Parts: sequence; structure tokens; C-alpha cells
Amino acid sequence: MSTVNVTNRLACKQNLLRVVVTTGTSEDKTAASAPYCRNTHAMGIISQSRAFVARLKGPEAGPGGNDFCQSPSKLPPGLLICVLQETLHHAFGGNKQFMVKDHQTFGLDELAICLSHYDLGIIKKVKAFPRGSRRSPKVVIDSERGRFLFKRRGAGRDDATKVAFTHQIQLWLAAENFPLPHLVGTRGDNNSMLVQDGAIYEMFEFIKGGPYDGSLDATFHAGRILALYHKLLCDFSSDYKPPTASYHNAPAVEQAIRNTVKLLPLEDRPAIEVLTQTVDSLENAYKSCAEKANQHGLREWPGQIVHGDWHRGNMLFHDRKVVAVIDYDSARRHQRIIDLANGALQFSIIRKGEDASEWPDNLDTTRYKRFMRGYDSVNVVSVAELKAMPYLMCEAMIAEAALPIGTTGLIGHMRGFPFLQMVDRKVKWVLSCLDDLYEAITK
Repeated sequence: MSTVNVTNRLACKQNLLRVVVTTGTSEDKTAASAPYCRNTHAMGIISQSRAFVARLKGPEAGPGGNDFCQSPSKLPPGLLICVLQETLHHAFGGNKQFMVKDHQTFGLDELAICLSHYDLGIIKKVKAFPRGSRRSPKVVIDSERGRFLFKRRGAGRDDATKVAFTHQIQLWLAAENFPLPHLVGTRGDNNSMLVQDGAIYEMFEFIKGGPYDGSLDATFHAGRILALYHKLLCDFSSDYKPPTASYHNAPAVEQAIRNTVKLLPLEDRPAIEVLTQTVDSLENAYKSCAEKANQHGLREWPGQIVHGDWHRGNMLFHDRKVVAVIDYDSARRHQRIIDLANGALQFSIIRKGEDASEWPDNLDTTRYKRFMRGYDSVNVVSVAELKAMPYLMCEAMIAEAALPIGTTGLIGHMRGFPFLQMVDRKVKWVLSCLDDLYEAITK
């Protein structure tokens, strides 16, 4: 396997995990090239499948008969794959693929080959985990060494250099005891990612938690953990060049706003004057808010690595506290206030069902205040940053709506135009309450 980029070792408090960007040759990708397993790993797997162990006692087991059971270090790599296949076949009730409706799935052979690269001990149970991106299949694995989440990265999220960048961030945070699922390294080279047949796989420890419950305590803690993230990464530097794009003052967002006029489905288009009025209002507000944020000094503030997508769906909670932040794919470098404004928006916006026309104009100012208080309990926010916050929140709202609607005419499963109208109403409400929003977090 040839290394195409720098190898980076980061010392974590629990282990030493490598982030290596690699490309495999055809020989690398065959079952025969899988590394030999450690004794405990092979013994555990073999013990689960008596029928297969019986086969090992036959002629193909070699002169020693059941020597593989007594000395599993002798187990050939290709045979280890077969044992894993038998184990997984039994664990999944004989299914050749682990079917989940409308989701990408693992093949039995694929999963067996990939799991042969990890030391998990006895595998007791494997279950499909149909959450997150539908293009990224996931399974939860229960083994004698714990519970793990294994995933294949979906198309568009499988650039090895970008993955390595996010892994460096996660390893850095893990060394500082930040709440996140720890990456599990591969056997032998202890790499943070597995590259197999052009796909990228990751193994994480599984963290049990629940969704955000809307409570003020959970809101406070979400703000506090964002501040901790920023504080821990303030001086972080990566071997890989981080992305720098954001929702602020972005030509792509302005273009997306204009694209909504022609990309809205015909059945969803209002009278042209109504559509034009809404689109013009959003475009003018976006440009004006970007200018106002810059006037408060945004361009002069220092940049750092930020999360880029701080919202309730990227966190697991327990007892109204964040126990894990689970998505780092949007991490990038820019001013922390851009991250903070989006986080404050996500935890204060009021959603009501699938019909955006039913959503109220206002934000939940109590939750907004509590989120900001949580952040300020770790990282002090300057007056200038607080003044820029509402303008950035408006930019974030407009960008979040315009980018998907300007591409597909929809936002998720929701109709595009009612959503644009809702955003227009909320932007106008925020801009009419600048003093109130400032006073809510300074009193």
C-alpha cells in the first residue's frame, strides 16, 4: 500500500492512532492480503461458529487437524474472511445483504473482509443502523470488547484527504476528553480509516444517547460544548489544508437565491410578482446583513477551526447534557462567530411540523439567551461579536434555504416556496428585534 500523503501520529491519552492517506494496489485489496489476526480475535470468532470449526478439522485444516483452534495465529488471512462470513451470516439470520429500505447497505462479503481488519474480539451481534445519510451504510456491532459503529462513507464524502483532516480534529479533541465517539484503529498499522476497493470505512466506539429535548438545560449545555470545541481547537493546526467557505457573504448563496425563481416546481410557483417580491427581499437582506456583519469587524477577527454544522441532530444527549458530538465533516477554518451564530439559530428557531407556512415569525428568545449563556460560560463573547450575531443568523437562515431550493426546488421533503416565505418572515423579525436580542444576552 503506497502512502500518497503525510503520515501523522497524534498521541492520545488512550492510544496512539495514525491518520494516513493511502491508495491500495489491486494486491492490497484481495482477501489474501488481509493481515493475520491476533489470537484472541480469531479464537473468539471461531468459537461462535461450531459448524465452521468442524470444517476446519477436515482436510483443508492441514496436518494438525484442529490446530487453527488451538493456535489461531496460524489461521490464513483468506480463511479468516470465511470464518467472519459464517459468523455474520449467522448473526444476520442468513441475509446476504443487510437490507434497510431506501438506504445503502453492506454486502456480507464486504463486511466480512472489512471487519477482518479490526480487533473486536468475539462478535455477538451485528445490526443495521439506518440513521444519518442514506448513502452511508452503518451497522452496530456488539462484541466482547464493547459496542461499535462501523460505516462506509457515502459518495461525495469519501475524499481521503478531507477524511484525514477531520480525523486529526477528532484525535486532537479525544486527547482533551471532548465528548465524541473515539475512532478505532485498524489492526497492525492502527490507521484511523480503512481504504478497501476504493471505499473508505470508519469504526467508532458506540455512544448511547438520545435526541435534544428542547429543555433549557440541554440548550445551555449545547452552547457550552460549542465553546469548549472552539477553545480546544483555538491553536490547532492540521497537516491538511482546511476548507474556508461559509454561509457568510458567499456568491454561491446569492446565485442560489436567484436560481429559486426558475427551479421551483410549477405546481409550487405563486404569481410571478409574489415570487419576485420574496426572492428580491431575501437577496437584499442577505447582501445587507453580510455588509453589516463586516462593518462590525468580522473580516479582522482571527480565524480558527470551527465545527461548521452545530445543530441538534449532530449531538447525542443524556440527562440534558451533550454526551457526544458526532459529525465533523463540515469542519473548516473561519471566525468562531460564524459557527456561534449558526448554533444559536439552530437552537432557537421554532419549527412546527412539515408545513413551513405554519412556522411562527419569531425565534425562541429564551432558548437563544440560554444557548449564549452556555457559550459565554467557557468563552467570553465580545460586544462587537454580539452586535454581528443577528446579521449572521439571518445570513445562515437564507443560505440554509436557498442552497437546496436553488438546486432542487425543495428543501428535504418540504415545498420550496412556503419555506422561502417563512425564512423571509423570520429574517424580517430578527432585523426588527436587534436591540431586544442584544439585551436578552447582556442583561
